[in-house]
Amino acid sequence: MNSSEVKCETSGPVLLNCWKHHAGFIKSKVIQYKKNPERNSLALTQEIISIGESLMDLYTGELTPQEIADEVLHQLEKEQASGMREYRAWLKQEGKGYKIIKLADLSQWTLRLGERKTKYVHIHPSRYSLHTIRARSASLKTAILFSISQSDETENKLILINRIRKEYLNLPPLKNINSASAMLRLTALLS
Repeated sequence: MNSSEVKCETSGPVLLNCWKHHAGFIKSKVIQYKKNPERNSLALTQEIISIGESLMDLYTGELTPQEIADEVLHQLEKEQASGMREYRAWLKQEGKGYKIIKLADLSQWTLRLGERKTKYVHIHPSRYSLHTIRARSASLKTAILFSISQSDETENKLILINRIRKEYLNLPPLKNINSASAMLRLTALLS
C-alpha cells in the first residue's frame, strides 16, 4: 500500500466512507497527523466519529478511492444502470436490494442505494473479499489513535492503548496486551 497522500474523492454518484473502508486513505491520514501533531484534534475526533460503532470491511488493496469509483461507474454503464432510477431497478432485480461486483484487482464490492440524491451509489468492500479485512470499529479507532500517538519512546503499549480507549473513545481498559492483538494488527497495517 502506497504511503503517499490518498484522497477520499469519488466521481459522480459514488459514495465511499474512506474512514471505514479504505486502509490506504486511513494510513495517509495517520501520516499527516503524525507529521503535524498541532493539527486540530477536534477535526480528527469528528473524522473518527464517522467510523461508527459496527463491524466493517476494510479494503487493503492498491486502488485509490477514485479508481474504485471509476471502475464501479464503468460497470454500471455496461449494465445500463448509471442513472438513479435505473440503478435502483438494477439493485432490485434479484430481490436483495444490493449487488456485488468484482473490480480489476479481484476485490469485490457491495453496492447499495445511498440516501443522498447526488451520491446514490453507496459502496463498501464485500465481506471476506480479496484485499479486505474485517475490523471492529473500536479496534480501528484505537489503532488510528495509537498509530498517531505512538513514538519510538513509547515504553508501555498497554498503558498508551488504555489511555486512548478511556480518554478519547470512552471504552473500558484492556487487561493485557494479548487482548489488543486485533488492534495491533491494524496498527501495523496503518503505520
